[in-house]
Amino acid sequence: MENISAHHVELTGLFLGLLLFTFSASFREFFRFTDQPARNTGISRSTAVDFVRGISMIAIVIIHVDSYFEYYHPKDSIIYFTHFMANISRFCVPAFILSSAFFISYKGTSADFWIPKIRHLILPYLLIASIGYFTKYPVGENFTYDFFFRLLSGKIFTPYYFIFLLLEFYLFYAFFLRFFEKNRWAMLVLLGISIPVNYVSNIYVTGSNTPWIDALCVSSLTGFIFFFFIGMSSKNIFKDQIRFEKLLADDSIFRVFLPVTVIIYLVVVAFVSFSARIDLSNHFLFYPLVIFILLYRAGLKIERSSNTLLKNAYKGTTYLGEKSLAIFLIHPAVIHLMHNFDPFYPLGAIAGWLIGIVLNIVIPLLIWELAGRIIRQFGREK
Repeated sequence: MENISAHHVELTGLFLGLLLFTFSASFREFFRFTDQPARNTGISRSTAVDFVRGISMIAIVIIHVDSYFEYYHPKDSIIYFTHFMANISRFCVPAFILSSAFFISYKGTSADFWIPKIRHLILPYLLIASIGYFTKYPVGENFTYDFFFRLLSGKIFTPYYFIFLLLEFYLFYAFFLRFFEKNRWAMLVLLGISIPVNYVSNIYVTGSNTPWIDALCVSSLTGFIFFFFIGMSSKNIFKDQIRFEKLLADDSIFRVFLPVTVIIYLVVVAFVSFSARIDLSNHFLFYPLVIFILLYRAGLKIERSSNTLLKNAYKGTTYLGEKSLAIFLIHPAVIHLMHNFDPFYPLGAIAGWLIGIVLNIVIPLLIWELAGRIIRQFGREK
């Protein structure tokens, strides 16, 4: 198994994606930057994007719980299972990048663009990361330097690289991309360029033995740039439920072969996870896109379902999607504190794995809701 690498998994995905692109006209539509806007169909806005984000947030927690388990039990057989679950969850960060591109626009002044992002992303990050610092680091002689260095570089907790990744994309869009987004051919060229750029970044992240290159690629937009462009090129399809479902209904190759390619890919992932215990990258090109399409389709179907159990599960998942930033910002502190306790104690490995996932979702939500109530109450009293 020594010759197997994560790069082979990426190549498998690229081959499957090329087959889909070659034989499915509907799949190619997601890459066209069509000028046809989403129609006002009279159908209420779908929450399927929030559903996908909710699933993606659970996936992020699964990846981090895998690291928690490996910290305590690196040689235990349960790690093969947690690695596999983490590897099939690697669509999560690209899903957030892709969906963020759906809604990005530069209308009005620069203040109209940046103020919501400062209010809803930067300020929550600065506040929660500042508090989180004291759960992980001692206050020493170099406290001021250490605190501000980690806060302003996203290094208080490892997952915080994502905040700076989003900011990179916002800057990239505001100062460069928005000037070309009305030019379909320019955007097609940039999308084409993004594929090899993303691919090369994947090779370095998964295959480089140079720490500074790996660190740079993890937080660089080049490792996720394809998903931003594909999000922009396909946003009118996802926003138009009728058009999206028609693409699947009218193309039997797409409808049938799309889940088949995912199954083939997952078999390969299972093989490398259980035989070689390889950690895959967060930004392989093929898997996140097709999983996003399948999850979005599932969300639309469940949204219209009359099954009470499914509807309740759907509402719960969309709620997680709506509160995903809160979970993302707070749960690293939760899982850091959990490192003081063996996950196998007291109920065993599988129960510990499930409990770890639940706690890293529920505790951040409780803290967020409680803080919100306190702030609102304080505001009313003033």
